[in-house]
Amino acid sequence: PWPKKRHHKKRMVQNSLMEMLARKMIVGGQLELRTDHADYKDQMVKVLAENPAFRSEIAPGFATEPPAGEEHIPTLFESKYRERGITIHYLLQTRTDYEGAPPPRAPFPVEELATYDPLQSCEGDPLPQQDDSE
Repeated sequence: PWPKKRHHKKRMVQNSLMEMLARKMIVGGQLELRTDHADYKDQMVKVLAENPAFRSEIAPGFATEPPAGEEHIPTLFESKYRERGITIHYLLQTRTDYEGAPPPRAPFPVEELATYDPLQSCEGDPLPQQDDSE
């Protein structure tokens, strides 16, 4: 969680990460975050609340128990910390569709798989054949 203020810029959940995820995730995709650090939880809630590409599925933005109805696989540290009575904060976000959203990522054109030939270059010219006669 990089608890020292001078290290906060090294935290993973920043506006830049959320903007990248907004471009990469499909609408309806879910993002689950967890932390045992209350200050980091507050930062994540703030960053996510400022980003219109994500909607919290938990009010008021986080919970201290795993989200209901979701399959929960605890991490090693999460299990250890819960056994010691340390609170784990859970955030569950859904990628939304909103005005001004970045264009959705283009899926790989499946129809092109049938005609894809790895021995062809990008321009359509065949790659030189190797001479195995030596």
